[in-house]
Amino acid sequence: MPEPTTEPAAVPDPLDEAAIGAAVENALAAIAAATTLDELKTARLAHTGEKSPLSLANREIGGLAKEFKAAAGKLMGGSRGRVAKALAARTEVLEAEDAARILVEETVDVTAAPRRRRAGARHPLSTLQDRVCDIFVGMGWEIAEGPELESEWFNFDALNFAPDHPAREMQDTFFVEPPEAHLLLRTHTSPVQVRSLLERELPVYVLCPGKVFRTDELDATHTPVFHQFEGLAIDKEPVLQPGVPQDLLHYADPMPQALVLTAIVIGFAMTALFLVVLLASRGISGTDHVDGSHSRDVQEMP
Repeated sequence: MPEPTTEPAAVPDPLDEAAIGAAVENALAAIAAATTLDELKTARLAHTGEKSPLSLANREIGGLAKEFKAAAGKLMGGSRGRVAKALAARTEVLEAEDAARILVEETVDVTAAPRRRRAGARHPLSTLQDRVCDIFVGMGWEIAEGPELESEWFNFDALNFAPDHPAREMQDTFFVEPPEAHLLLRTHTSPVQVRSLLERELPVYVLCPGKVFRTDELDATHTPVFHQFEGLAIDKEPVLQPGVPQDLLHYADPMPQALVLTAIVIGFAMTALFLVVLLASRGISGTDHVDGSHSRDVQEMP
């Protein structure tokens, strides 16, 4: 069998059985030698394309005398048919091999554990809030939550804010339309304390963390959205002494330094709260402030 080639040869005589036979054998050899579909395509264009020897010889039939056309047509038809049959068979083989290769190379084990890392992570503020809550849960407290879209009564009236208090103005609070709905974005988590007292029996030990909103311009020390922790403790006996920062440090000892400092700040803020609770447990009116001033009575819940 001749060596396979993709180079077109001279135009053979359509009546020359030897020349046509050589062109066919050359085409069959090139087809058999193709190991990929791309190589087979190259061989097909070289031996069956418009400029291939067999195609050029087939065109010469039109210039032959009438008595020779039948013999030339039969020879060329049979020869081109052999090449076409070989091309179809080789294409089927290579396509099967290519499909098998793809199955091996691109197979996916759907039972294997995924290697992808989870996208993203929890926000640092969410992580910090959970860690702080864990401290208080460890001391036996409950975590209380409330709506961020709050009633004006819970946010102001129930906390003895006067009707003309500056915090009620539009320049300090995000009010939600329509005004007659008396809804706003809470300015602190104190409404959660009120809700906790309405929902729970005494004694009460709750920490109220959450997001709050105020109409502050964003700068290095102000933000319209921030997070807050408030604690409420009501019991017959003093719940904690002014040494609460040390108590928090005891629970926060294994935690990062930034979180320890946060616990200290919360501790000092809550110490003032516990002084109010301590006075209340000794019979002092709930409308009396620690500094001795007196506030108006809480307005009736709508």
